[in-house]
Amino acid sequence: MRRFTPALAFMLSLCFVTLLTIRLHAAAPVMSLVAIQDSAAVQGVWGDEGSSAWSTGAATVLLNRQGWADWRTVGVTLSAPTDAPLRTHISIGSQKILLRIGQTARRVELLDRVADGTRALSIDSETRVVAGDRRALGVRIGDIRIVRMAQTPWRMTLVIVLWVLPLYAAAVWMLRSGRLGWVAWVSVASVHMALLMAELAGGYAEPSLLLVSPWREIWSILMLVMAVWPRRSETVPLAVNGRRIGLDALRSIAVLCVVVAHGLPLLFPQWNSERQIFRWFVVAGDVGVDIFFALSGFLIGAIVLRQLPQMTQWHAVRRFWARRWLRTLPAAYVSALVVWLIAAPRDVGGYLRSIFFVATVNPYQVPTELGFWWSLGAEEAFYLLAPLVLYVLLQRMRALPAFVTTLVAIAASALCVRTILVLLLPADIAGNVSFAIYARLDSMMWGVLVALLRVHRLHWYGWIAQYGAPVGLVVGATGIMLLLDAPRWVAASIIVGHVATTIGAALLIPAMERWSTLGGKWRDGVVRGMALISYSVYLYHSMWEQRVHGWFGSATNWSEWLRNAAVYLAGTLVLAILSYRLVEVPVLRWRDEKHREEI
Repeated sequence: MRRFTPALAFMLSLCFVTLLTIRLHAAAPVMSLVAIQDSAAVQGVWGDEGSSAWSTGAATVLLNRQGWADWRTVGVTLSAPTDAPLRTHISIGSQKILLRIGQTARRVELLDRVADGTRALSIDSETRVVAGDRRALGVRIGDIRIVRMAQTPWRMTLVIVLWVLPLYAAAVWMLRSGRLGWVAWVSVASVHMALLMAELAGGYAEPSLLLVSPWREIWSILMLVMAVWPRRSETVPLAVNGRRIGLDALRSIAVLCVVVAHGLPLLFPQWNSERQIFRWFVVAGDVGVDIFFALSGFLIGAIVLRQLPQMTQWHAVRRFWARRWLRTLPAAYVSALVVWLIAAPRDVGGYLRSIFFVATVNPYQVPTELGFWWSLGAEEAFYLLAPLVLYVLLQRMRALPAFVTTLVAIAASALCVRTILVLLLPADIAGNVSFAIYARLDSMMWGVLVALLRVHRLHWYGWIAQYGAPVGLVVGATGIMLLLDAPRWVAASIIVGHVATTIGAALLIPAMERWSTLGGKWRDGVVRGMALISYSVYLYHSMWEQRVHGWFGSATNWSEWLRNAAVYLAGTLVLAILSYRLVEVPVLRWRDEKHREEI
């Protein structure tokens, strides 16, 4: 039966695509709404007045500002504030019309192809002052609807097939991992198809989940190649305690992602305004943080599991806190003092909120100083809450059930808080929930779960080490694609995207822990060195980027780009090495002399 599961997955997927295509072709033309309350889309109105608003006489509606698809017909409902009609000019692209709009609502539809980026619909009208209102009111703008271009049936079918092409490849690859692959594939396919159905419900645009063409096809081909690639069946012994080159490689990848993401201001300024480029830099930072969270959960989970019998005693909890905070806080606060020498903060209040880990408590406020400290704050909250909850539960439960309950309670609470906030907050604010410390604690718990399997279900852990890499890569890639499309899928990207990325990283840990070498001593040495200073790199890279930007500004040509990148990377490495040798090592040596327990 196992040899037929990929073929069965193919058949099920093809049947689904066929039914979906029939459903799509039978559907009437669909329209998508541009909300009048969206200040980024509708400008030149007097404010939020429900589903419509009075214009100031000169309003602009930005269509397709995300550049997802072509539009054809644009419709807008207009009315005047008084009986006297208002002369109104409406223009979009090459089309310009003059209308007289009265009090009775009038539906105006314009035909123009709006492709590849932002196109403005301009509404310029006379104004009137009405009794009891001192404002000069232009025409009232009602609902704004955009009808997508009609697609030929064969082209629409092809587009949908390309949408689910990665699922075919993922099925072939992941289903070789047995039950784990089945569960992961069903989960990924469910997310994939739910978003496709949501897209169909609001009108169909060019899909971009799991990359846009041609990257979608390239990713699919790579998965298919990996599916037929010979797989070693023998097991490799688990690494002994100490440094593990595979985990060091993961840590190095994570810190490089963060460094690259925060180096964007040093590059060409237009890259900040180009969504296709900008989003890749932003997501690189998100991916790096998610990998760090998975690794932190795995390593700290292993420590807690080793000390679990002692966690019934309050002094063991205090000793755990002391060791973890001596590992992280001294270097962090020394770096915060160095900020005043390298890049003095302009917002002292924001600086203080960041170093006390309260800058992201309110999603409506985004920190402008040491903003990256939010992830360190999430780690510190994890160190604080996990042993505390565990200690309370151990007074009433046995060790292992108390540990599992702690894991589930913290993860479920954080996920619920994040979901509620994303659903309640406005779309332009919901994205800030990703930086809220209390809403991201579930990210560490996936690494803790892997550590639990390593200690108490070693055969499961070994099975994941042998078969889990394809699943981890596909699930992680799905999370990355959701994060790349965050403006389009706000709730899904924040709620599911980070979860999928972290699960993907956590599933890679068992396989990478068994690596004994990267293929050469110099490679192993570089990766180990980068992993050792990774925490200091995290602490100093952002402030050094600000200093370099103050000296040179953004690059205007490729030679300046290379200069900025070289100074940024070299300075970050020098500061990180100094911090590691002068702060981290002495503090850790003192800590280990004072507390003899193993890390």
